[in-house]
Amino acid sequence: MRANRFDALYAQHLRALKLQGKAEATVDSYARAVRRVAAYFDRCPDQLKTEDFKHYFAALIDTRSWSLVKIERCGLQFFYAHVLGREWPWVDMVKAPVVHLPDVLTLEEIGRIVLATRERRYQTFWWTTYSSLRHAYATHLIEVGLNLRGVQELLGHSCPKTTARYVHMTDKCRDDRRVMIDGLMTELHEVLLRQRSR
Repeated sequence: MRANRFDALYAQHLRALKLQGKAEATVDSYARAVRRVAAYFDRCPDQLKTEDFKHYFAALIDTRSWSLVKIERCGLQFFYAHVLGREWPWVDMVKAPVVHLPDVLTLEEIGRIVLATRERRYQTFWWTTYSSLRHAYATHLIEVGLNLRGVQELLGHSCPKTTARYVHMTDKCRDDRRVMIDGLMTELHEVLLRQRSR
């Protein structure tokens, strides 16, 4: 890879990102995408072909998260559009898999399963099982008020986003949000009334 040519293109890339008012984190991520693909092939990205990108993203998918894959694609797409003035050669091939959230057993359903078992040792088995049923267990913990940080620690999740998906699995959380927002607005209204009466 010719260092002078890459350095010039890379500087243009950084300038274009800043001129568009991209956030600092976006600038860092998009710049890293260009550096990474250049280092992977030891060539300037403007010399890469569609097959090169297919090979690169196939390797990236095997080793990186889907969110990083998406950032890489966006960074390179920006580079092609705003630095090279060329059409991105391959956009639609990289898509995150559709994640289907599992059904969540209600507490009543869990109770019926446990009570359908006569012997205490089997009931103990079901109680233990209710906790590897992680999606149901986590959702119920959130419903009774345990914060996401607490659920994250209990389940051993390294990423908070993994825990946050359980919030979307329950109508009760949506109802609780409305109640909490209404309560907050009521409290704020009362504060304003007190301040006006002084």
